[in-house]
Amino acid sequence: MIGKANEDNSVPGYLLKKFFAYGSIPLETSILIEFLRSDQVFLYLGLYANFQFSWNAAVTLGAILKER
Repeated sequence: MIGKANEDNSVPGYLLKKFFAYGSIPLETSILIEFLRSDQVFLYLGLYANFQFSWNAAVTLGAILKER
């Protein structure tokens, strides 16, 4: 709701939410690169990126439907 005063509208709350949502991506990527063979790295990074996009799209769609 527009104009609703809660903790999600504050700058520190937004920054913490984004940190926890996206802060682990470099670690996950480095783990994938470390343990995969060199000929499989781009395949799995592509699958990982596709999964991340699908997950974010599903969350966004769910939030849009919830607000209606």
